[in-house]
Amino acid sequence: MSTSGGTTPNIVMIIRHGEKLGNPDDKDGGPDLSVQGAARATALPTLFLPATKSLECAVKPESAASFTGSYSPTTISGTSPRFLAPDVLLATADSSASKRPKQTISPTAAALCLPINDDYSNKPNGIAELGQVLQTAPYAGKIILICWHHGTMEELAAALNAAGATKWDGTVFDRVWLIDYQQGPTIQQYGQQLLFGDETSVPRTPW
Repeated sequence: MSTSGGTTPNIVMIIRHGEKLGNPDDKDGGPDLSVQGAARATALPTLFLPATKSLECAVKPESAASFTGSYSPTTISGTSPRFLAPDVLLATADSSASKRPKQTISPTAAALCLPINDDYSNKPNGIAELGQVLQTAPYAGKIILICWHHGTMEELAAALNAAGATKWDGTVFDRVWLIDYQQGPTIQQYGQQLLFGDETSVPRTPW
């Protein structure tokens, strides 16, 4: 993927799917997320969504039998999101062995009102095709979030022409790889820090 051809995304973020049942480093446990994985999926939108305005309802009793209510905007205090909200969501295609990537970013898709593109497998041809597609005009200047399988993260990074990929340990679920094509396609690693027990030695945010 070239950074000078005008069809490169601005930012690509890569995460692993959430936790699964059984030993995290083997292929057992079925195709779905565990309870902890589902909790991670539910918490994931907070990485990208700011505190937003809500509605406050003021109820005024008029009598024992009736009342009136009025709605007015109010604000919710909170910190800014730690990562820029993605414009595009991608997940590894479902297989009989795993539906976890799509399950993991489904709450984020609902929160951002975005579809999930799950057309690409984690096989070599699927990874190569995804790398080529992300060089085309529809993805130019976009912020993209990809949820993938740890075993082919290095191949995915190579297809995205990103330097600095390291082996993704089978026990790690709480990392974000960020590729900023405006700064040079070198992977920067950040911690999600969403659940109890998530690693705290990795930086929380690039901004």
